[in-house]
Amino acid sequence: MAAPIAPIAPSMIQAPSSHGAVTAGMLQLNQGLGAAATAATAPLASFQEFFADAIKQTSALEEGAEVQQKRLLVGDTDNLHDVMIAMEKADMAFQLTLAVRNKVIDAYTSVMQMQM
Repeated sequence: MAAPIAPIAPSMIQAPSSHGAVTAGMLQLNQGLGAAATAATAPLASFQEFFADAIKQTSALEEGAEVQQKRLLVGDTDNLHDVMIAMEKADMAFQLTLAVRNKVIDAYTSVMQMQM
């Protein structure tokens, strides 16, 4: 079994300089990798919490999009652009949640089909 990859040490990460947005984006990616490594050491219950939180966020995005749709239909707002953005965010969040669920189910069925 391979050893897990160690997170990038903060001393190895350079602050954004004259390289612009690319360096800033790399810094954010490195910080995210460090957070992911910390999350990987957490107990199994954290995955359940993570998935439950993702479902709650998806539901909140869908409710927000529905509220904006109703406001547009009633005439409280005329900003179709924001309504469409909210609807697309909700749709993308739902698709991502569904894809993760499908991968978890596939992994479960693969494990259950293993012979001992």
